[in-house]
Amino acid sequence: MNIKKAVRKIAGFLPSQLSVMAYRMIGAKIGRNVKLGRGCDIAALSIEIGDDAVIGESSRIKCLRLKIGRNTLIGRDADMRVAGDLSIGSNSVFKDGMKAYCRELIIGDHMYSCDAVDYGYSSSSHESRIRIGDHCFVGSRTVINAEREVTIGNDVGIGSEVMIWTHGSWLPVLKGFPANFAGVKIGSRAWIPSRVVILPGVEIGDDVVISINSVVNKKIPSGSLAAGNPAQIVKESFFPREYNADRKTAVIKAVLEDYSVLLSDKGLTADAGLLHPGAIWSRSFEKNKYTLIVTMGQAASAAGSTTVYDIDSMTMSGSSNKYSEDLRDYLRKRGIKFFTDKRFVSIMPLDFKKLEQI
Repeated sequence: MNIKKAVRKIAGFLPSQLSVMAYRMIGAKIGRNVKLGRGCDIAALSIEIGDDAVIGESSRIKCLRLKIGRNTLIGRDADMRVAGDLSIGSNSVFKDGMKAYCRELIIGDHMYSCDAVDYGYSSSSHESRIRIGDHCFVGSRTVINAEREVTIGNDVGIGSEVMIWTHGSWLPVLKGFPANFAGVKIGSRAWIPSRVVILPGVEIGDDVVISINSVVNKKIPSGSLAAGNPAQIVKESFFPREYNADRKTAVIKAVLEDYSVLLSDKGLTADAGLLHPGAIWSRSFEKNKYTLIVTMGQAASAAGSTTVYDIDSMTMSGSSNKYSEDLRDYLRKRGIKFFTDKRFVSIMPLDFKKLEQI
């Protein structure tokens, strides 16, 4: 056993701080406040992990070069074997049981990947590469087979139990049975909901929505709505649709009034805030000590204990605390996404907090 393997083996039994120190001794570049769970094993020629990253218990990572961005969480029992580069961006979440087996896995910032997602599906061919952009979501138990290259753009949502295939074969080709090997490409701003199956060679354009349970076996052009088995184009050049200011305001107000109803479920009390220039909605917490303002047009002031969400520019300004982050996460669930230098988090409802006391 060489020195690096010996250090890694010992590091797996150490508390997080000592484990980090051990990896630094063998050349890893690890930022501040990084947490490595018990039984964690990382093997790579170069290791770079950003500040505030977390890798859970019993997770195993083997690759040629590893880069994990700041404030990224990889859950327990991850099993990643990547023969080349493994790069994961900042402010991302990978829940428990993540798997990866391919030649290259490149994922951007603000990924949210649920339990037991399989990146690669044991693909070892020289073309087994997966490249995913920023601001994406992958649901539980999804399989992304990468016998050939899979490319996914920015702001793509992939639901639970989706299957993306780049090869399909079993019976002998010498007797006329098919064997398909071809990559898959998905553009930006696409929604692939639960239990959709995407077959080898498919290309899906930008701004596309696929209906649940569809089987996609051909190219879907940008802006389309497609559904069925096999998927057919229901509407073409349908997305995106531009709303005027009045329609936008009405949609946002409806979303925020739904959120207002949920506040008491989280044990929060809020009063309607003062009117602000361009404000659509505002609420004050802790006896007006903290105010949230959603605005369009002329921006409200973000002075003091105030957070302003500007719908026109999709930016936040002002202070940040549990209230502002809870609203940011709720808006994310409704497709209104404000990306900052933090992961999305929300306040737990009271009934679920009670469970922790049982």
